[in-house]
Amino acid sequence: MIQQGCRTFIVLSFSFILFFSSSIIRAEEDITSENLKEAAEELKAGSSGADEVGGGRGPASTRGPAAASNGDEEFNFSWLDPDKKVYVLQNRKYRKAGRFGLSVSGGTNLSNPYKTEYLYSGKGTFWITEQLGVEGFYTGLTNSDSGNFTALKNVNSTALPFVRENRSYYGGLAMWAPFYAKINLFNIILYFDWYFNAGLGQIRTAFDQNRLAGAGPNYKFENLTTFLFGTGQSFYIGKSFQIRLDLTGMAYRATSADNVTIKTFTNFDFSAGVGYLF
Repeated sequence: MIQQGCRTFIVLSFSFILFFSSSIIRAEEDITSENLKEAAEELKAGSSGADEVGGGRGPASTRGPAAASNGDEEFNFSWLDPDKKVYVLQNRKYRKAGRFGLSVSGGTNLSNPYKTEYLYSGKGTFWITEQLGVEGFYTGLTNSDSGNFTALKNVNSTALPFVRENRSYYGGLAMWAPFYAKINLFNIILYFDWYFNAGLGQIRTAFDQNRLAGAGPNYKFENLTTFLFGTGQSFYIGKSFQIRLDLTGMAYRATSADNVTIKTFTNFDFSAGVGYLF
């Protein structure tokens, strides 16, 4: 029960971080838009004053940016970026394009009710642009009986449930980081990326063919191709160090309890770690 509560807390916390971050992004966009409108109004007022002082000299195109506006109710900001080079209104303090990064992390499995699985992982990431990158990783897991499985053994020792354990997995991912934002945490500004990923890999699983509690284990190991998907956030601690939070999902096809029927298994892991950008 305690372990299940901890896993639920982790998922809820991670969801709150993602929701809160997206709210901050939307809020900053609204504030920036309002600031631009105020700046345009000030420039328009300033240019009108300059025309009065100078006797209205000069063509209309040189009397200020707002003078060429078609109306007072709508503002055209094309004069701010005539070459169309500005895509983000927020300054990007930390950059990752063209940089290679390494990270290590640890975490827990969120999907197996009968096993307590802790993971350790190493990742290597290369960012081609500020939004696009690739990543390769390896993850190992430790397994032990959960409280639920131990209770089942004590109640019914003759018919235990079918349990497929995750032993390790590795793969390659395509990374996409569409959001870059900042958060004020106790008057400390933290900059972070919010990214999504997807790819392919291989997972090594094991299940005990002996379903009797009193008998010794008889594990069957399988290496299976798995589809990988996930999301995460990377918080910058200076120009090189990062703190990473990752939620990784897997979906693969394997035999079920009768060792004949093929079904789809899904698995979710949460991890937290540190990284360094070279």
